[in-house]
Amino acid sequence: MSKIYWNNTRIFGAFAELEEQFARFLQDKRMCFPGVSEEAARKRLVQKFFERCYFPYARICARRHAAGSYPLPPDASLELEGIRFDQKSGKLSVSPGLVFLCILKFMNDWLRLSLYICKSLRLSASSNLRQSVLVWGIGAESIFSQNSDDAFAAYLRSGPVLPLSTGYRIVQYGKKLISGNDDSLVYHPRPVEGMLELQSLSIAKFSRLMAAHFQMMVRFVYACFRQPFLCLLHVDAAYAGIIGKMDQWGILESVVFTNAIFTQYTWMRSDTRSFSVHQVYYSQNIKPLVYKADPYWADYPGYKHLHADEVWLWNEDIAHYLRRLGFEGITHITAPIAWRLPHEVNPDSTSRNIVIFDISPIDDKAALNFGIINNYFSEQNLRQFIGDILDVCEEVNNEYGMELRLIIKHKRPTAKIHTSSYQDYIEALVNTGKIAAVAAHDADIFSLIGEHPLTISIPFTSTVYISEWMKKPAVIYDFSGQLEDNYIHSADTSFVNSKAALREKFSEVFNSAHHQNRVIS
Repeated sequence: MSKIYWNNTRIFGAFAELEEQFARFLQDKRMCFPGVSEEAARKRLVQKFFERCYFPYARICARRHAAGSYPLPPDASLELEGIRFDQKSGKLSVSPGLVFLCILKFMNDWLRLSLYICKSLRLSASSNLRQSVLVWGIGAESIFSQNSDDAFAAYLRSGPVLPLSTGYRIVQYGKKLISGNDDSLVYHPRPVEGMLELQSLSIAKFSRLMAAHFQMMVRFVYACFRQPFLCLLHVDAAYAGIIGKMDQWGILESVVFTNAIFTQYTWMRSDTRSFSVHQVYYSQNIKPLVYKADPYWADYPGYKHLHADEVWLWNEDIAHYLRRLGFEGITHITAPIAWRLPHEVNPDSTSRNIVIFDISPIDDKAALNFGIINNYFSEQNLRQFIGDILDVCEEVNNEYGMELRLIIKHKRPTAKIHTSSYQDYIEALVNTGKIAAVAAHDADIFSLIGEHPLTISIPFTSTVYISEWMKKPAVIYDFSGQLEDNYIHSADTSFVNSKAALREKFSEVFNSAHHQNRVIS
């Protein structure tokens, strides 16, 4: 048996055992939750258990590991966010304090939604109802470029994800505003409330909606007294009555969420709903990191509980992986989903630029807070990733008299959790000319990849799949030499795990018949 190399894939597996214990406990319990079958309520509760308890559990493991102890908590009693496990007896319980807190949160949401319903009332005999598509999980950095959402709005109108091209699109965002580019595109911190604000309800429809909303309050509180674990679904219940009526009146056309969101409420699982539920995979790096020294595989728990009618993604490899996880809906393979319309790019025949895609490392405190053990994307490792590329680039330049230049593109905008010393390191490399430029975060990704002869990505960023789609040479560089490549790639992509192999790839690309006469002197 190989020695255990503690990392987060191991934590995924340990937490999966707790999930299974939780699911077994629920199996013989009555789960009468309004609007869905008992089985759907159980599945949603297991997903809610992941949402509520995974990071607290991972933090416990990370802190124990940092203190030099065995990472997994001892097989005794374990309490996670008000849910108590008795490991010996297999019994679970929810604390009275948690039940009370959940009901308070439910009432807060219920009252806020009541105000939104009241704001939609019009003293009229007729209603003006507007169909809506609710969207969760697209970050502001993907929506706005130079303070404009023009490119994003164009993608929604004309892109391959069909449910995004119709109706009023209400996209979750921190501020409430209407797109200056498309008046049927609305941004709102809470999409359901945004949908309510678009409606003009007659007195009759207002009365029916308030009655359904009030009835849901009574049914939820009663359900919690019968089965305390149902209190965990307080957000689901607060919205369920409203969603039911919106669906009945044909207002809610579809729900779209990305793979940044691991929440599918009970009303998304109802057998009687008429609206469709879609999941969009804008990122393809969803498989776990697997290490050669300890080839243990465990899936990230969040992906095992996702529920949708249809998914939209980039390649068959990920579609197959989702089916292995249990997805039974319709799968759509599209062009890369970068929230910008794909377009043809004329390669620069004189370019000697290599584009590097990295991941800005987070500081130790943030890593501990996320429950990360032996962080592959630590600052030390990222410096080695960049340093190896610099070394190989210098060797090739010296040997062949080339003038290869490096452009770096960070995966995300700099945030407080990112280490400032890594940003200083990159800035110093730019100032000394070792790196030619840092690409803007909102740079056109298709142009950035298409115009230059080679890209190098840290494992396993999704930029590789854009290169594959554009039929451009790409390298995934595992600087550590520790990882297994558990993705399926096209012939244009190479997975390399040493400086020597990286150098061979440089020579292959820049010594090819296509480049030889114009690059090598």
